[in-house]
Amino acid sequence: MERKEIQLGGRAESHHLTFEEAIKDGITAALANISQRFEHAENPLDNLAFHNTQHTKSVIERTKKILEAMGVNKGLVMLGEFIAAHHDTVQDYSVSEKDGKKMRARFIEKNEEASIEEAVVYMRANPSVFDEEDIEIVREAIQATIPRYDVEKKTIKQPHLLESVEAAMMRQRLMTDKSELVTRAIALADLGTAGMDDSESFVHDGNAIFQEENIDITEALQHPKSLSNAQKESFQKRMLDWTANQIFFAKGREALFDKELEGLPEKMERNVRALFTEFGSNIQRAQAKADIRKTMSFEDLVRDFGYKT
Repeated sequence: MERKEIQLGGRAESHHLTFEEAIKDGITAALANISQRFEHAENPLDNLAFHNTQHTKSVIERTKKILEAMGVNKGLVMLGEFIAAHHDTVQDYSVSEKDGKKMRARFIEKNEEASIEEAVVYMRANPSVFDEEDIEIVREAIQATIPRYDVEKKTIKQPHLLESVEAAMMRQRLMTDKSELVTRAIALADLGTAGMDDSESFVHDGNAIFQEENIDITEALQHPKSLSNAQKESFQKRMLDWTANQIFFAKGREALFDKELEGLPEKMERNVRALFTEFGSNIQRAQAKADIRKTMSFEDLVRDFGYKT
């Protein structure tokens, strides 16, 4: 996939931006790139149901809330927002066709590394604002968002984050280190929907990820009248399986939460924990959604997933 750049004009070309101006311009550029690449792309497959500006803006907002709850200074909050804006600017993928399915296979680690480099290019273009410590914080924080499936807990975990927490604990490193705090805030924010957001947002995100990954269903539903009964049954089973797995996803995220907070000072941990009060309601909503979807017709299920037919 060709990646096009949004070039900022005017003051963004200057090396004399204030920190706040540089942060705001960097966020604007990142969101513009995401919009152009994943919402207004020439290739329909490149337009993404989940990894778009809505997701990025949500991560920016959750990052801000977490860092403010940690009590860090305004500059570090703003740097966190900048990192959140850049954490998913690259979403390259291949199309996997196997067992009758056509699925999106994202180049996860490569995408995160490429997203880091785009942020770093912008930062190095503003050397009076960003230093090497800032750049290292960006690298560590975005790397911590790299996801992996946890087979035991049937959810998504972030191995780099867990390794960072464990290493810091072994070194008895103070968890008020700003790199550690920003890294943790970005990672928690990226997967924060299950714990921080309301049930409507949780269900919406699950639907959007399903649509983004299951390319064959999205394409087939552009011509729903041509679907055979066998195709409908296959698609319906996949949608119901996904819905059931959302229960495990939310439960697993809750189960990992204590580990992801480990080592924070007591007050800081308490303040962050107070933001993650929605696990229970989202688990209940996921169970209720699974129950009701079992009773739906194929057509109603498709509409409930948010497909436009």
